Amino acid sequence: MARKVVLSVFVLAALALVACGGGGEEPAAPAAPAPAGGGAQAAPAGDVREITVEATSFKFTPSSFSVKAGERVRVTVINRDIFHTFTIRDLGVDLSLQGGQTGTVEFVADKAGTYEIICKPHVRLGMVGTLEVN
Repeated sequence: MARKVVLSVFVLAALALVACGGGGEEPAAPAAPAPAGGGAQAAPAGDVREITVEATSFKFTPSSFSVKAGERVRVTVINRDIFHTFTIRDLGVDLSLQGGQTGTVEFVADKAGTYEIICKPHVRLGMVGTLEVN
């Protein structure tokens, strides 16, 4: 009986992981600083703008936030459930988190504009946000 319960839990967990990745894209590696000259990069020492974002099925909270151009930003992402990414492609930001994990990514948004934040596997389910750089 105990074997059947353990096997059932394992099968359900495997199905949940397979269903989560249905976006057709592979999970990304953890974020790494981009080369100097643009987008996400190693930020200079100094003040850091701290932002905390929660990732749940299937939204970011908050879904949008603003920073100043040239401001050093540290985003802490708390993943409340299944696999998610916190990805800002135009800035080279790509953080992958398994369910229940918390991760941090730092970058300098050095160019004003509006940037889309997505969860790569769940973008088609509306898991998107906005970063406004003024």
